[in-house]
Amino acid sequence: MIVLTNSMTEETMQKIMRFENAREVWLELHKLYEAASDNQLYNIFMQFFQLKWTVNDSMAAHLSKLKNLWNELNLGLERKQEAQLPEMLLICKILDTLPQEYRSFKSSWLPLNEDKRTIDEFTTQLCTQERENKEEKLKGDVQNQEALEAKVTKTKTLYKSKKLIGECNYCHQNGLWVKSCRKWIADGKSAKPNQNDKFQRKDGVTANMSLLALHEEAFSSHPHKKDSNE
Repeated sequence: MIVLTNSMTEETMQKIMRFENAREVWLELHKLYEAASDNQLYNIFMQFFQLKWTVNDSMAAHLSKLKNLWNELNLGLERKQEAQLPEMLLICKILDTLPQEYRSFKSSWLPLNEDKRTIDEFTTQLCTQERENKEEKLKGDVQNQEALEAKVTKTKTLYKSKKLIGECNYCHQNGLWVKSCRKWIADGKSAKPNQNDKFQRKDGVTANMSLLALHEEAFSSHPHKKDSNE
């Protein structure tokens, strides 16, 4: 009685103080804490089967949670002298909790031979797959960023070009000149003359002026006929 009572807390002492010998105390303690032990093992089972993937967790952290619960379950079963759980059950639980980006991993792992389905090999391949997924995601983010920057640059270029052209003075639409305005052409307006037309008109005027000058010169140099009366 002295050994038992000296190892108890005040709360436990209140539960067994009504008994008169060590055997009765021991049996009462056994009933109280054996039931607590069964409840604890049940709670661990529930935690194990209800555990799901957490977005912010790494693969190593997720596997550690499941493996810790797995070890506690087997220790509890060992204390009760019951059979240990097979590793296949742990692997199936891990596969069930993996997110969508591991679909290809599931399909590639299941056809493996039975002797290769060890928890150590499974853990190694999962961590490798996690690194590959991160690299692919990083590569995709870089490509998306480059595409976005190219789109923004193209938009700015188009905006600048339209801004430089300005507004049509005839139809008042942005981004075109009067000479290329469809409404202007449809209404029968003459297009703005180009540089060649200017040169052609200039050459024609120059030629006409030259002919006129020659005509005046020829007229002024012609001898006047004398009057018949002279």
